[in-house]
Amino acid sequence: MKKKLDDLTLADIENSTWEVIIEDVLDEGDPDDLVEFALRSDLTVLQRERRRYRDYIVRCEFRLADGTVLDGYISPRHDIELISMWPTIFFNDQQLPFQSFGNVNHSKATLGLLGKRESEFFPVTIKSMVADDGKFLELRFEEFP
Repeated sequence: MKKKLDDLTLADIENSTWEVIIEDVLDEGDPDDLVEFALRSDLTVLQRERRRYRDYIVRCEFRLADGTVLDGYISPRHDIELISMWPTIFFNDQQLPFQSFGNVNHSKATLGLLGKRESEFFPVTIKSMVADDGKFLELRFEEFP
């Protein structure tokens, strides 16, 4: 089964691991046109092929300062930067990126959509719900990165 990133739902990610396949990453165009998700039964080592990039995403939880727990997804690898982990919150049938490619104004707009002040959101802990190489990824942020 394949899906576009924008079509992924909380129901899709609740009990599944999804492999991310990005074709022709050097071509210009809409990045959403380049990303598809294929259902995986387990986590595997990142594979790189010529003009093809593979990764995976799993369900995660965002635990906010006020105790609210929000579901989302993340690529739970320990060897990459946060932006490459795609931490994303599911809220009211929307996907809200935790970090939008360094755009702090966009990230702060996410707070408005959640109806949260920064003091209610931060510190926030993001934890993967699927282990990668026997480890669960857990990140803590005091503010937007």
